[in-house]
Amino acid sequence: MRRNDIYWLLALGAFLFVMLSPWTSATFSSLTADHPYLMGFIKFFFLASLGELFAIRLNRGDYHLPPYLLIRAIIWGIVGLMVVYTFTLYSGGVSALMAAKMLPNGGRFFHALMTSASMNLTFAPAFMAAHRISDRVLDRRAEARFGVRAAISDIDWTNFYSFVLGKTVPFFWIPAHTITFLLPLTYRVLVAAMLSIALGLILSLAKATKKEKTV
Repeated sequence: MRRNDIYWLLALGAFLFVMLSPWTSATFSSLTADHPYLMGFIKFFFLASLGELFAIRLNRGDYHLPPYLLIRAIIWGIVGLMVVYTFTLYSGGVSALMAAKMLPNGGRFFHALMTSASMNLTFAPAFMAAHRISDRVLDRRAEARFGVRAAISDIDWTNFYSFVLGKTVPFFWIPAHTITFLLPLTYRVLVAAMLSIALGLILSLAKATKKEKTV
């Protein structure tokens, strides 16, 4: 383990300490309940950025700050806002469908499974594609290459569909979010924040699975 790995673990541990320690967890939970969007932004701003740095560590053998790190972290924060919104939207939507007898009322597990599947089969693909494009735009800008259309054509969409959508959605995200939606509301927020590390890791590793085409 290298020195930078220790720094990364200390940063993650400090954030988890604030969320979980008996001295601060009640305040953290209260802030999450009173300001869900703000706290969602903060969690993803830090935790997903840590996940992205760890993916770079795995790919390159050491930590390397990606170009426009602050902008990337802000994008992750916006992702946090969207996750807070969609968690409530899809959970409530599945409840409404069950109440209208448009889905069978199969208990807590079925509700969690339907919520996770609905979210990951509709919202997740569009979100992941948008995030891939924003990443590529920033990568190209660091190389003094501009243009959203060129960035879109630069992306290996075959890899995106086969790996990100074809593998991570059914085999990781739907099961992981099913477990998340089985938890009480307070713990869903915590698990969602932790999953943001995996999100940054998976999306970053997906880019390295096959080199993007160059223009």
